Formats: sequence, C-alpha cells, structure tokens
Amino acid sequence: MTGPRPPGRGLFFRFAHAAWWLHVLATLGVLLVLNVIAIVIAAVFFVNFVNEHGPVKDETPRRSAVPADEASALARRFAPMLKLDSRELFVPIRQAVYVRETQLKEEEGRFFKLIEAAPLLDKLPAVEGSCLRSRGCQYFLDVRGVEPHPPKHSERAYADLENHLLRIGEKPTIHAHVTRYDDSGDYAVQYWFLYLFNYRLNEHESDWEQITIRLDEDKYPVDALYSAHAGGNISPWSEIEKEGDHPVVYPARGSHANYFKSGKHRVHIVCKRVIGSFGACFKARKFVVDLADGGGRTLGPGDYTLANMTGPVFIGSYGSGNYVILTRKPDVLADPRARSAWADPLSAFR
Repeated sequence: MTGPRPPGRGLFFRFAHAAWWLHVLATLGVLLVLNVIAIVIAAVFFVNFVNEHGPVKDETPRRSAVPADEASALARRFAPMLKLDSRELFVPIRQAVYVRETQLKEEEGRFFKLIEAAPLLDKLPAVEGSCLRSRGCQYFLDVRGVEPHPPKHSERAYADLENHLLRIGEKPTIHAHVTRYDDSGDYAVQYWFLYLFNYRLNEHESDWEQITIRLDEDKYPVDALYSAHAGGNISPWSEIEKEGDHPVVYPARGSHANYFKSGKHRVHIVCKRVIGSFGACFKARKFVVDLADGGGRTLGPGDYTLANMTGPVFIGSYGSGNYVILTRKPDVLADPRARSAWADPLSAFR
C-alpha cells in the first residue's frame, strides 16, 4: 500500500531538481511566449499608428450605378417622414436654392475675397485653381445679408429668409442617393437634408444631415443609420418606427441630428478610432442634449420634393464657418459627395 506523498515532492520540486538542460528549455519557452505577446502588442499599436498617421488608402468597396428608374422607385418607396421639434425654425431645402442665396468667397488667413456675387450651382469650383489649400486658402459660400453672430440669435434672420423662399413657391426638398455594392449585392438608400442654418449647440450656415437604409440583395430593408453630430445611430429595420415602408425621423431642434424616437438625447461629442478598426464615441454630460419632441411640422413623402444632387462636387465649404463657444472656426462644411458617408454609405454597418 502506497503511503501519502512526502511534502515537497510535487511538480515544482521535481522541476527544481531536474537536469540543467530542462531548465534551459523552459526558460527559452517562457522567453518565446513573452516575445510573441510583445510582438503582437507592438503590431497592433503600429497598425493603429499607420491608420492614424499614414496616407489614406482607397478601401471603398466597388459599387455599381443603379438604373435611374430603379433608383427612383427605391427612393420613393422608403422616403422618410420627418417629425420636427415644436420649436424648429427650418425645413430641408433644395441644394440649388441654397446656393442661389449665397456669395462665393475665398478665404486666406484673415483676408476674404469676393469671387462671385451670385453663384450658380453648375459653376461652383470643383478644382483648387488659384486657391490652394496647401497655402491655407479655401472657397466658401456665404449666405447674403445675414451672418452668424452668437449669442444674438441669428437664427431669426435666417428663418425670415427661408420663410420668404417658401412664400414665393419653394417646397421642402430631400436629396436621394441610391447605390449598390458589387460584392454583397446590398443597396444603400440615402436621404440628405440641407437645412439653411444650424443654431443649437453650435452655429453655422448650411447643415447637411442624412439617413441611410441598408437593403439586402433582394431589396429587403435590414437596418438604418440616422446621422447625429460626429457619428450616428443604427437600428434594425424591425425596431424602427414606420408608416408603411416610410421610416419616421425625429430631427433635433436647431442641430438637426436625427433620432429614432422623440425626447431628449445625450449628444455624442467625440467619435474616434481607439485602436485598429475599433472606435468609440464619448457622450457629453446630461446638460448637453438634443431636443426632438416631434411636436412640430410633419413632412411626409407628399410634403416635400425628392431630388438628386447635381452640379460639380464643390471643393469648398457650404457655409462661412462654424461658431463654437462664440468663436468662428474656418471648418469646411463639405459637399456630401466629397464625404466618406457618400463614398461608402454602408461603412458604418460593418
């Protein structure tokens, strides 16, 4: 009969008294594992650094143009219903109408130069020309007769201008964009909203917002993205409020961020890549919220015009700047067709 194992005769004891060459092999194995871990960590951080600081690579999946009649049918089928806030001053307007109410200017440092007093959509600059961004020069559109002037509530002057346009016959307008991905067969049906003025949380002329509906290869809706500030929110199609196939959108007062439900919504103020392809959004404190009560004007598919984006892809900014905490920043309010959300509408779903 075998008695109890003497104390100290376990695995550690046997290893401690093993041959020298076993100690060498074990040490080399531990060093190898530590080196592999270190290499993996370094590689991850290197990839992240390259992604952040290296040249931008065109990794946009190949897409095909959708025939005009098919694109029009899809745009009409999923045309959204906007339920504006009870204190909202603006509705989405036509791209060409906005441009018609502006002046085309050039900014370089502290100097401004008038390029065209009455620009036409089809004549907007699509190339740099003499205004080179490399030397700090940019084109921008400046709405005539009004200017952001926080904290003096410039939105009233912009609202007067829009109300005049609506009185003389202009209708609210939403711009549609439909594309199909070659690899998956998925469709992206986008709706872009151009508001004359953003007047809450920050102030700037022109406010391009959008929603994107993802369809599978059989044109069945899967989910949707509603843009909001630096990012957006995604919801399965089955959980979205709809009237038929028309998704209901709750634009926030003044900022025009889009939400799936009415109410107060905490604002995502920063969205950035954290490591590799992983991203994160940081929310503001509770007092920085979007207000979208849905109690204002309702714009259903019969209340607005569906239009396509036309004219050249404007290289400049659709507004005169962005006023944040009373300070003007020369941010570029880019043409939607120059944005990644247009080039790869389904990137947020991957």
